[in-house]
Amino acid sequence: MEIFDNFEQAITHIFTETGETEVSVTLKGENGQVLGTQSMIIDVQLKPLVCLDNQIKENNQCIDVELPATNPLTTTGITLCGLDYKSVALPSGTNPNPNQPCSIEALGKMFGWGQDGEIQAGQQMNYTLLENYGEQCIKDNVTDLIWEQKTDDDGLRDKDWFYTWYNPNTKNNGGNEGLQNGGTCYGKANGYQCDTQGYIQALNQANYCGYSDWRMPTRSELQSIVDHGRYNPSINPIFVNTRNAAYWTNSSALGSSLWIVAFNDGISDRYSKNEHYYIRAVR
Repeated sequence: MEIFDNFEQAITHIFTETGETEVSVTLKGENGQVLGTQSMIIDVQLKPLVCLDNQIKENNQCIDVELPATNPLTTTGITLCGLDYKSVALPSGTNPNPNQPCSIEALGKMFGWGQDGEIQAGQQMNYTLLENYGEQCIKDNVTDLIWEQKTDDDGLRDKDWFYTWYNPNTKNNGGNEGLQNGGTCYGKANGYQCDTQGYIQALNQANYCGYSDWRMPTRSELQSIVDHGRYNPSINPIFVNTRNAAYWTNSSALGSSLWIVAFNDGISDRYSKNEHYYIRAVR
């Protein structure tokens, strides 16, 4: 039984259980004298507790919590700012460097123009090296993607193997299947297919790093690991054995061309599917 000193308490009370509940209300006169009590049965129907996105339910209450960042975009990696009319002082005989610290002292009137190095939009790149029975792969802690780690051992994932782009599926090959087995790769003499489809199949058959769902990355996914603050290669050093060259994506462009991402300078461009470039798989 719920006991209340007056009807106002009964009306404003927050019930925590549904169903019939007996309540008793004390009746008082104008001077506060007790006139008696009144008991009744009420049927409590609770409204669903709806919390905000930054709250959780606890003991039938909404509690504020600090949510982790969910923006999947990373920073560009650029930490310096451009200054096209001034160069830092360098020793005689060297080329002038237009890159400056992103401060008002260094940039002057160009401070506040919203350069990448000044704004630092997005989340800081952050990676974890994963190991599984001697094999390494890399988790991007911002996007939750797991990336292939290249090797330098003449094995399946060696950094020097290159491949043609090939996808016979007309639903997602952009109208052109590319060139089958036109590259140079591990085990070609023994039947391995040196193209994008064949390589992904080989990774999955090998259960590389404990996974069998490896695939080709999209253009935006591959661009997300480009570090524009680095050059030759333009990628975090945790990705060892990276070639200063173009890597295939799975994003078709016009006609027989496809988007690649070049890790010498981080640019993305359209190249012919009949060419041969490198692969970094993702899952």
